[in-house]
Amino acid sequence: MEVTYPLEISKELIYGNHPVDIIVLDSRNHNITIDGMDRIHRSLGLKMFAYHYFITLKGIVYGGRPERALNPDLYVLTRATYSRLITENVSPLDKLDNVEMRDRSSSISSNKIVICLEGNTSSREIPNEQMSSLIMLGKDIMGRNRNIRNIYSLNEYLPMYENLGPLVDFSDIRSKIKSEISPIAVDTPAGTVTYKFGSRVLRYISDDIISGNDVKMLEIYLDRLGIPVEYVNGKYDLFTLSSVKEFQRVFGLEIDGIFEKKDYQELLKQVDKLKFKETINDEYRRILKMKDWNMRGKDIEKLNNQLSKIYPTTKFSKDLYDQTTESMVKLFQYSNQLDVDGIVGPITWDKLFSYIYVEWTHTIEYDPNKEDEYSDVVKLIQDKIKKNALKFTISELSHDGYYDKTTYNNIRKIKSIMRYPINGDIDKETYDFFLNL
Repeated sequence: MEVTYPLEISKELIYGNHPVDIIVLDSRNHNITIDGMDRIHRSLGLKMFAYHYFITLKGIVYGGRPERALNPDLYVLTRATYSRLITENVSPLDKLDNVEMRDRSSSISSNKIVICLEGNTSSREIPNEQMSSLIMLGKDIMGRNRNIRNIYSLNEYLPMYENLGPLVDFSDIRSKIKSEISPIAVDTPAGTVTYKFGSRVLRYISDDIISGNDVKMLEIYLDRLGIPVEYVNGKYDLFTLSSVKEFQRVFGLEIDGIFEKKDYQELLKQVDKLKFKETINDEYRRILKMKDWNMRGKDIEKLNNQLSKIYPTTKFSKDLYDQTTESMVKLFQYSNQLDVDGIVGPITWDKLFSYIYVEWTHTIEYDPNKEDEYSDVVKLIQDKIKKNALKFTISELSHDGYYDKTTYNNIRKIKSIMRYPINGDIDKETYDFFLNL
């Protein structure tokens, strides 16, 4: 494995790292070098570039810290990166205390090798060259460090940071690095493994229940097909096993309770032609997606109307599922942490029509004499702040729709973190940001 070491290794590093896991994250920036990150990390008080390896978008692998050198405290560093440490009186580059680890027990960073990918996987997939280098590097590290048990993305440790982003199927990367068939179930510290629907065989295992987003999707589809489903909980338990066997019986498949390729094919075939009653206005809906032939209908008209409310600057066809509809569906799925496939299935449909949309009409300024005036816009923003409180380290919340001092302070803090003008005004730019948060 060819690795280039462009940085001067700090003489102040602390050694004693005995890796048992690999963590992969991205730089959140498509145009940054290892030298640029090294300068930023040193300005934050680190001894040097924070991670052991850096892979560029073109697949060039650079070495950072030696593998036996301890990482900084990933939790503190990541929190600083996301919040940028901006308050009214603190510069984003002020020194961080206790980021460099002093022992092997102070954070999740202990006993890890950390790989940083150039780019932001929340908005762009990993390029092929970079992917190939990541897989080769992972194999190389695991081949030399026989004590390493597994490899995880950062959000499988710290899910509030969503790094790597939703465009990455990390379960597939993990299986390629480990050079074996992806295991039926993978346990991660945060339990956040995401599976592409149909990518693995599902079966009942009494002492190790399989769970995941794909199991939940299966349960939803079975329910929509009229197959009795006791609980839609994402767990392949005895109830789900019973439902799968009933599905296999109804559609003439082998009744073994194992959901594999032939079962997926039959399920998707049935779902594709499915019409099921919808609770809004007693209309009907089906699985919506781009096809070789034009897909039209009242349900697509309803879909486009809802999307036009969420994305008012986009012009949609009346009742046609075209490229504009597909691209906006993908944007909505990405913004709401759904599988980004452009297909409006039951989960995307339900999310779309439970989406909070409140029309912005004018700038709202904080006025301590008007804290008793209710606003739907303020209520929407309060709900968004509550949902993202952990990400922005917010502890005090209001959620009653009244623009009080707590909401004012929270808006100021988030706007400062995201580098908007530091004020409490709810102008159109602020509204749009919170609407899509």
